[in-house]
Amino acid sequence: MGRTEPSLGQPPPAHRKDQRAKFAKATITKTIPSLLASNPRAKRGADWGQLIVDPPQFPVFSHFTSGPNVITEHPKPPKTNSQKKSKRKTGKADGDQWVLVEQEPGQLEAKSQLKIRLQVLDTLTCASLLVDPSSSSNSKNWTASNVAILNMASPLRPGGGVLTGATSQEEFLCTRTTLYPSLQESFYRLPEVGGIYTPDVLVFREGGPEAKDLKREERFWINVVSAGMLRFPEVERVGQGEGKNAPSQKRRDNIPSEAWSDDDEDEDDEEDDVEEFRYANEADRAKVLAMMKAVLRIMKARLVSKVVLGAWGCGAYGNPVPEIARAWKKVLLGNTTNRKKNSKPEDWSGIEEVVFAIKDRKMAEAFARYWGPDLEVEEGPSKDVEEGADEEHDEVAALEARIAELEIQASQASTPVLQTGLENILKGLKAQLPQKEAPGAVRIEEFDAIDALDTDDE
Repeated sequence: MGRTEPSLGQPPPAHRKDQRAKFAKATITKTIPSLLASNPRAKRGADWGQLIVDPPQFPVFSHFTSGPNVITEHPKPPKTNSQKKSKRKTGKADGDQWVLVEQEPGQLEAKSQLKIRLQVLDTLTCASLLVDPSSSSNSKNWTASNVAILNMASPLRPGGGVLTGATSQEEFLCTRTTLYPSLQESFYRLPEVGGIYTPDVLVFREGGPEAKDLKREERFWINVVSAGMLRFPEVERVGQGEGKNAPSQKRRDNIPSEAWSDDDEDEDDEEDDVEEFRYANEADRAKVLAMMKAVLRIMKARLVSKVVLGAWGCGAYGNPVPEIARAWKKVLLGNTTNRKKNSKPEDWSGIEEVVFAIKDRKMAEAFARYWGPDLEVEEGPSKDVEEGADEEHDEVAALEARIAELEIQASQASTPVLQTGLENILKGLKAQLPQKEAPGAVRIEEFDAIDALDTDDE
């Protein structure tokens, strides 16, 4: 006997992308303006987005009075004979000017050991588990949110490819929160070191294909730092190169054994052998460290205590997972692989907890391996709906079409750097064609962010 009801299949990927684009446009042009008009706190947060360029360690800006602003110069602490080591300089707004004030030792919070975790979750679901209940949008008091998240943003345009139906992290943030209005056109192109700080961002929608609006009592507030990572950096396989470019034994000793040996005891290294990539230029590695420090300095300056980060740039932009994992660890904990005089990390006191939210399990496992044994992969709540779940169907056909399109773009690339970047992404995409994905491979949902790139950019 045949089916009693017609089978309902998924529409083709192109059609679903058009639907997402229409939904995003309606959200940005109708839903968010309506929320801002009825919620003064959300409106204030959207108006007070600030572009902060190359933030220094000090002073700490704990308040600001008007926005949007572009902060490119920072006042330096005046040197006086009364300064003591037990006192710390912080920034406090006086009108529209920044002045420095000293905090007494009793005003400083006791420094606690930084707690670092990794969860298989999307960014906003992770943030919802960290927020203080008093920061709920239903609360009568305007209690400042103690949570800040990193928006792994496009450096070229506000919201990346949100209006074209892309499905990377930034696009979901822009359709689930009031972030988008604060990403002003005048802030772009984003600086390499620095980003946009947006306070009081209201999360009003849940994730998943249905994208239901949250009830008023379920909505919550977060702070957001929007910053861009390196795009298409030049990379090389570990083991390639000659002379000074060849990896030394010391470099290999610093790589977790799981990166180059069989890790499931099945004596089948051919199945588990995953190529490891690294930056070809030391300058890129140093630049990534500066970018990460800038994000954390902005967050620390705003007195947040809980931070949600991610595998920044490991999707469409082609940054190697090992490099990003080790860079975050070095910035947060210092150089733990050797004992150099300059291995002490920057002071992140005030930040109590850092959670890496990586919704792709394979990438999360790869991130944890390259970080080291002190970081374990934690499962998210069982009821959580993964972002982009509707993209699972027909992904092989969509992937093959995307690979063919990129091969044409790579052959016609205007610069060698762009061609190399596209070829590296192609390698990651082709690795997905077999049934078994390579850890950290670029997924289709993440690769949709390529649509937001300007391939003719200088």
